[in-house]
Amino acid sequence: MKFRSFRLSILIWLCSSLVSLGACRPVSPSSQPVVTLPVSATPTLQVAPSATPALTPTATQPAPLAVLLAPAGSDPVRAETLRSALQGPITQAGLRWEVRSELDPLEEGLRLVIAIPPDPGIVNLASAAPQVQFLAAGIPGIQPAANLSLVGGDIRFDQQGFLAGVIAAMLTPDWRVGAISVGDTPDGKAARNGFMNGAVYFCGLCLAYHGPIFDYPLYVEIPSGAGQAEWQAAVDALVRQAVKTVYVFPGAGEQAMLEALAQAGINLISSGTPAENLRSQWIASIGMDPVSPILEHLPGLLEGRGGLDVLMPIVIQEVNPDLFSPGRQGLAEKIRNELLNGEIDTGVDPLTGEQR
Repeated sequence: MKFRSFRLSILIWLCSSLVSLGACRPVSPSSQPVVTLPVSATPTLQVAPSATPALTPTATQPAPLAVLLAPAGSDPVRAETLRSALQGPITQAGLRWEVRSELDPLEEGLRLVIAIPPDPGIVNLASAAPQVQFLAAGIPGIQPAANLSLVGGDIRFDQQGFLAGVIAAMLTPDWRVGAISVGDTPDGKAARNGFMNGAVYFCGLCLAYHGPIFDYPLYVEIPSGAGQAEWQAAVDALVRQAVKTVYVFPGAGEQAMLEALAQAGINLISSGTPAENLRSQWIASIGMDPVSPILEHLPGLLEGRGGLDVLMPIVIQEVNPDLFSPGRQGLAEKIRNELLNGEIDTGVDPLTGEQR
């Protein structure tokens, strides 16, 4: 009985030992539970918006200013010529380029002012703004200063008339040429006497070979501000004397007078841009070239070097090749250069307009 109890005790101990050993046995790695986070559960770093306001760009300093000063009464053709010719070089130099009829010389950023007639009081403007360079283009009676330059202050109307006389005589059979000028101004007299001397320079005695015979070259003068009656009388006088080419002094007469001359079969030399209905009888325009000398000296002006006094050269423009052949243009150009170089003298006092 005791032996059976002992065996039972041994059996109970063995069973309890086996259970304990199974509970303590290490678990293999393959049997470990694995926790996998779904993709959607992956945490994302959220950045809160900054409370610092965005930077506002600072305003840039405006470019320096260059102004074409074309006061009331100025020639719109001259103003447009200068505006278009200088726009590229001035803007390429980094300046703003504007056309104005009035000017505040103390305007901030103002660097260069180019003025055309009538005189806007450029001497006073230059005195008020010594830091600005001023240039007077074709304004007479001005003296240069440290910040005031001149281009063509004294226009040589005697040279314009002389060249017109040469061209008229060069192109007209029997030298039947004439001029209409203003008789009560020195400029008008200078242009008329220059024309007469230029025609004679080319044709000598200027004797017509066929009738009607008149003593060419001829001229007719009208007063400043002449009306229709005066200029119509001038047209009639030249038509009666069989004139075939007429030089019209700038400012003499008006568009209607030019049209009356053309309707009478007369070819024209004058200044500026002709109207379309006159182009077939418009030989050429004789004028001054302000653009070339301004372009030549523009870099120096923008660097503050003023005080210039530069001549404004004569140019032949608006040429009609049907009336003025390239060969004759070349001859006229040669005479133009000789005038500018002083090799040919007009024989006219440019200040008084009288013959020397």
